[in-house]
Amino acid sequence: MVYKFRPLSSEQDWKRLQQMISECVLYMGPAAYLNDTTEGRVELRGTPDVVQRFYQAIEEMRLDVCVLSFSEALTEPLMWAHYAQGFQGVAFGFDRTLCDWMSELYPVDYRDSVPIIDIDGLGETDLADSLIDAVLLTKSGQWSYERELR
Repeated sequence: MVYKFRPLSSEQDWKRLQQMISECVLYMGPAAYLNDTTEGRVELRGTPDVVQRFYQAIEEMRLDVCVLSFSEALTEPLMWAHYAQGFQGVAFGFDRTLCDWMSELYPVDYRDSVPIIDIDGLGETDLADSLIDAVLLTKSGQWSYERELR
């Protein structure tokens, strides 16, 4: 099972809740607005002009790509405090075996340092995979209690 925590403090929250239930719609937020200030940060090494172009591409990607997050931590108090309006919201459970697309969820990698990628030393496919992992699937180790999947 994976869980989606939702607050219920505003009219927009209630509308999203209604959409989740009646229309089977899940909200995805832009990667640039995720709550970990170090999220999406990466240290690139390589030729300076190429590195600069990649940093610009990463910032564009963070604005253009949306993220759908789930947690495996239903009973973690901090999840309820942070994402379910201080224990007053709701959590929806999803059985991953019932939804084919949920097999494509990836666990977030929690680490205490920013990922470092040598862009000159990777082929195109490996570079793309490394950037996606670093930018969209890596968070500070302080958030490991979330046990997040995206």
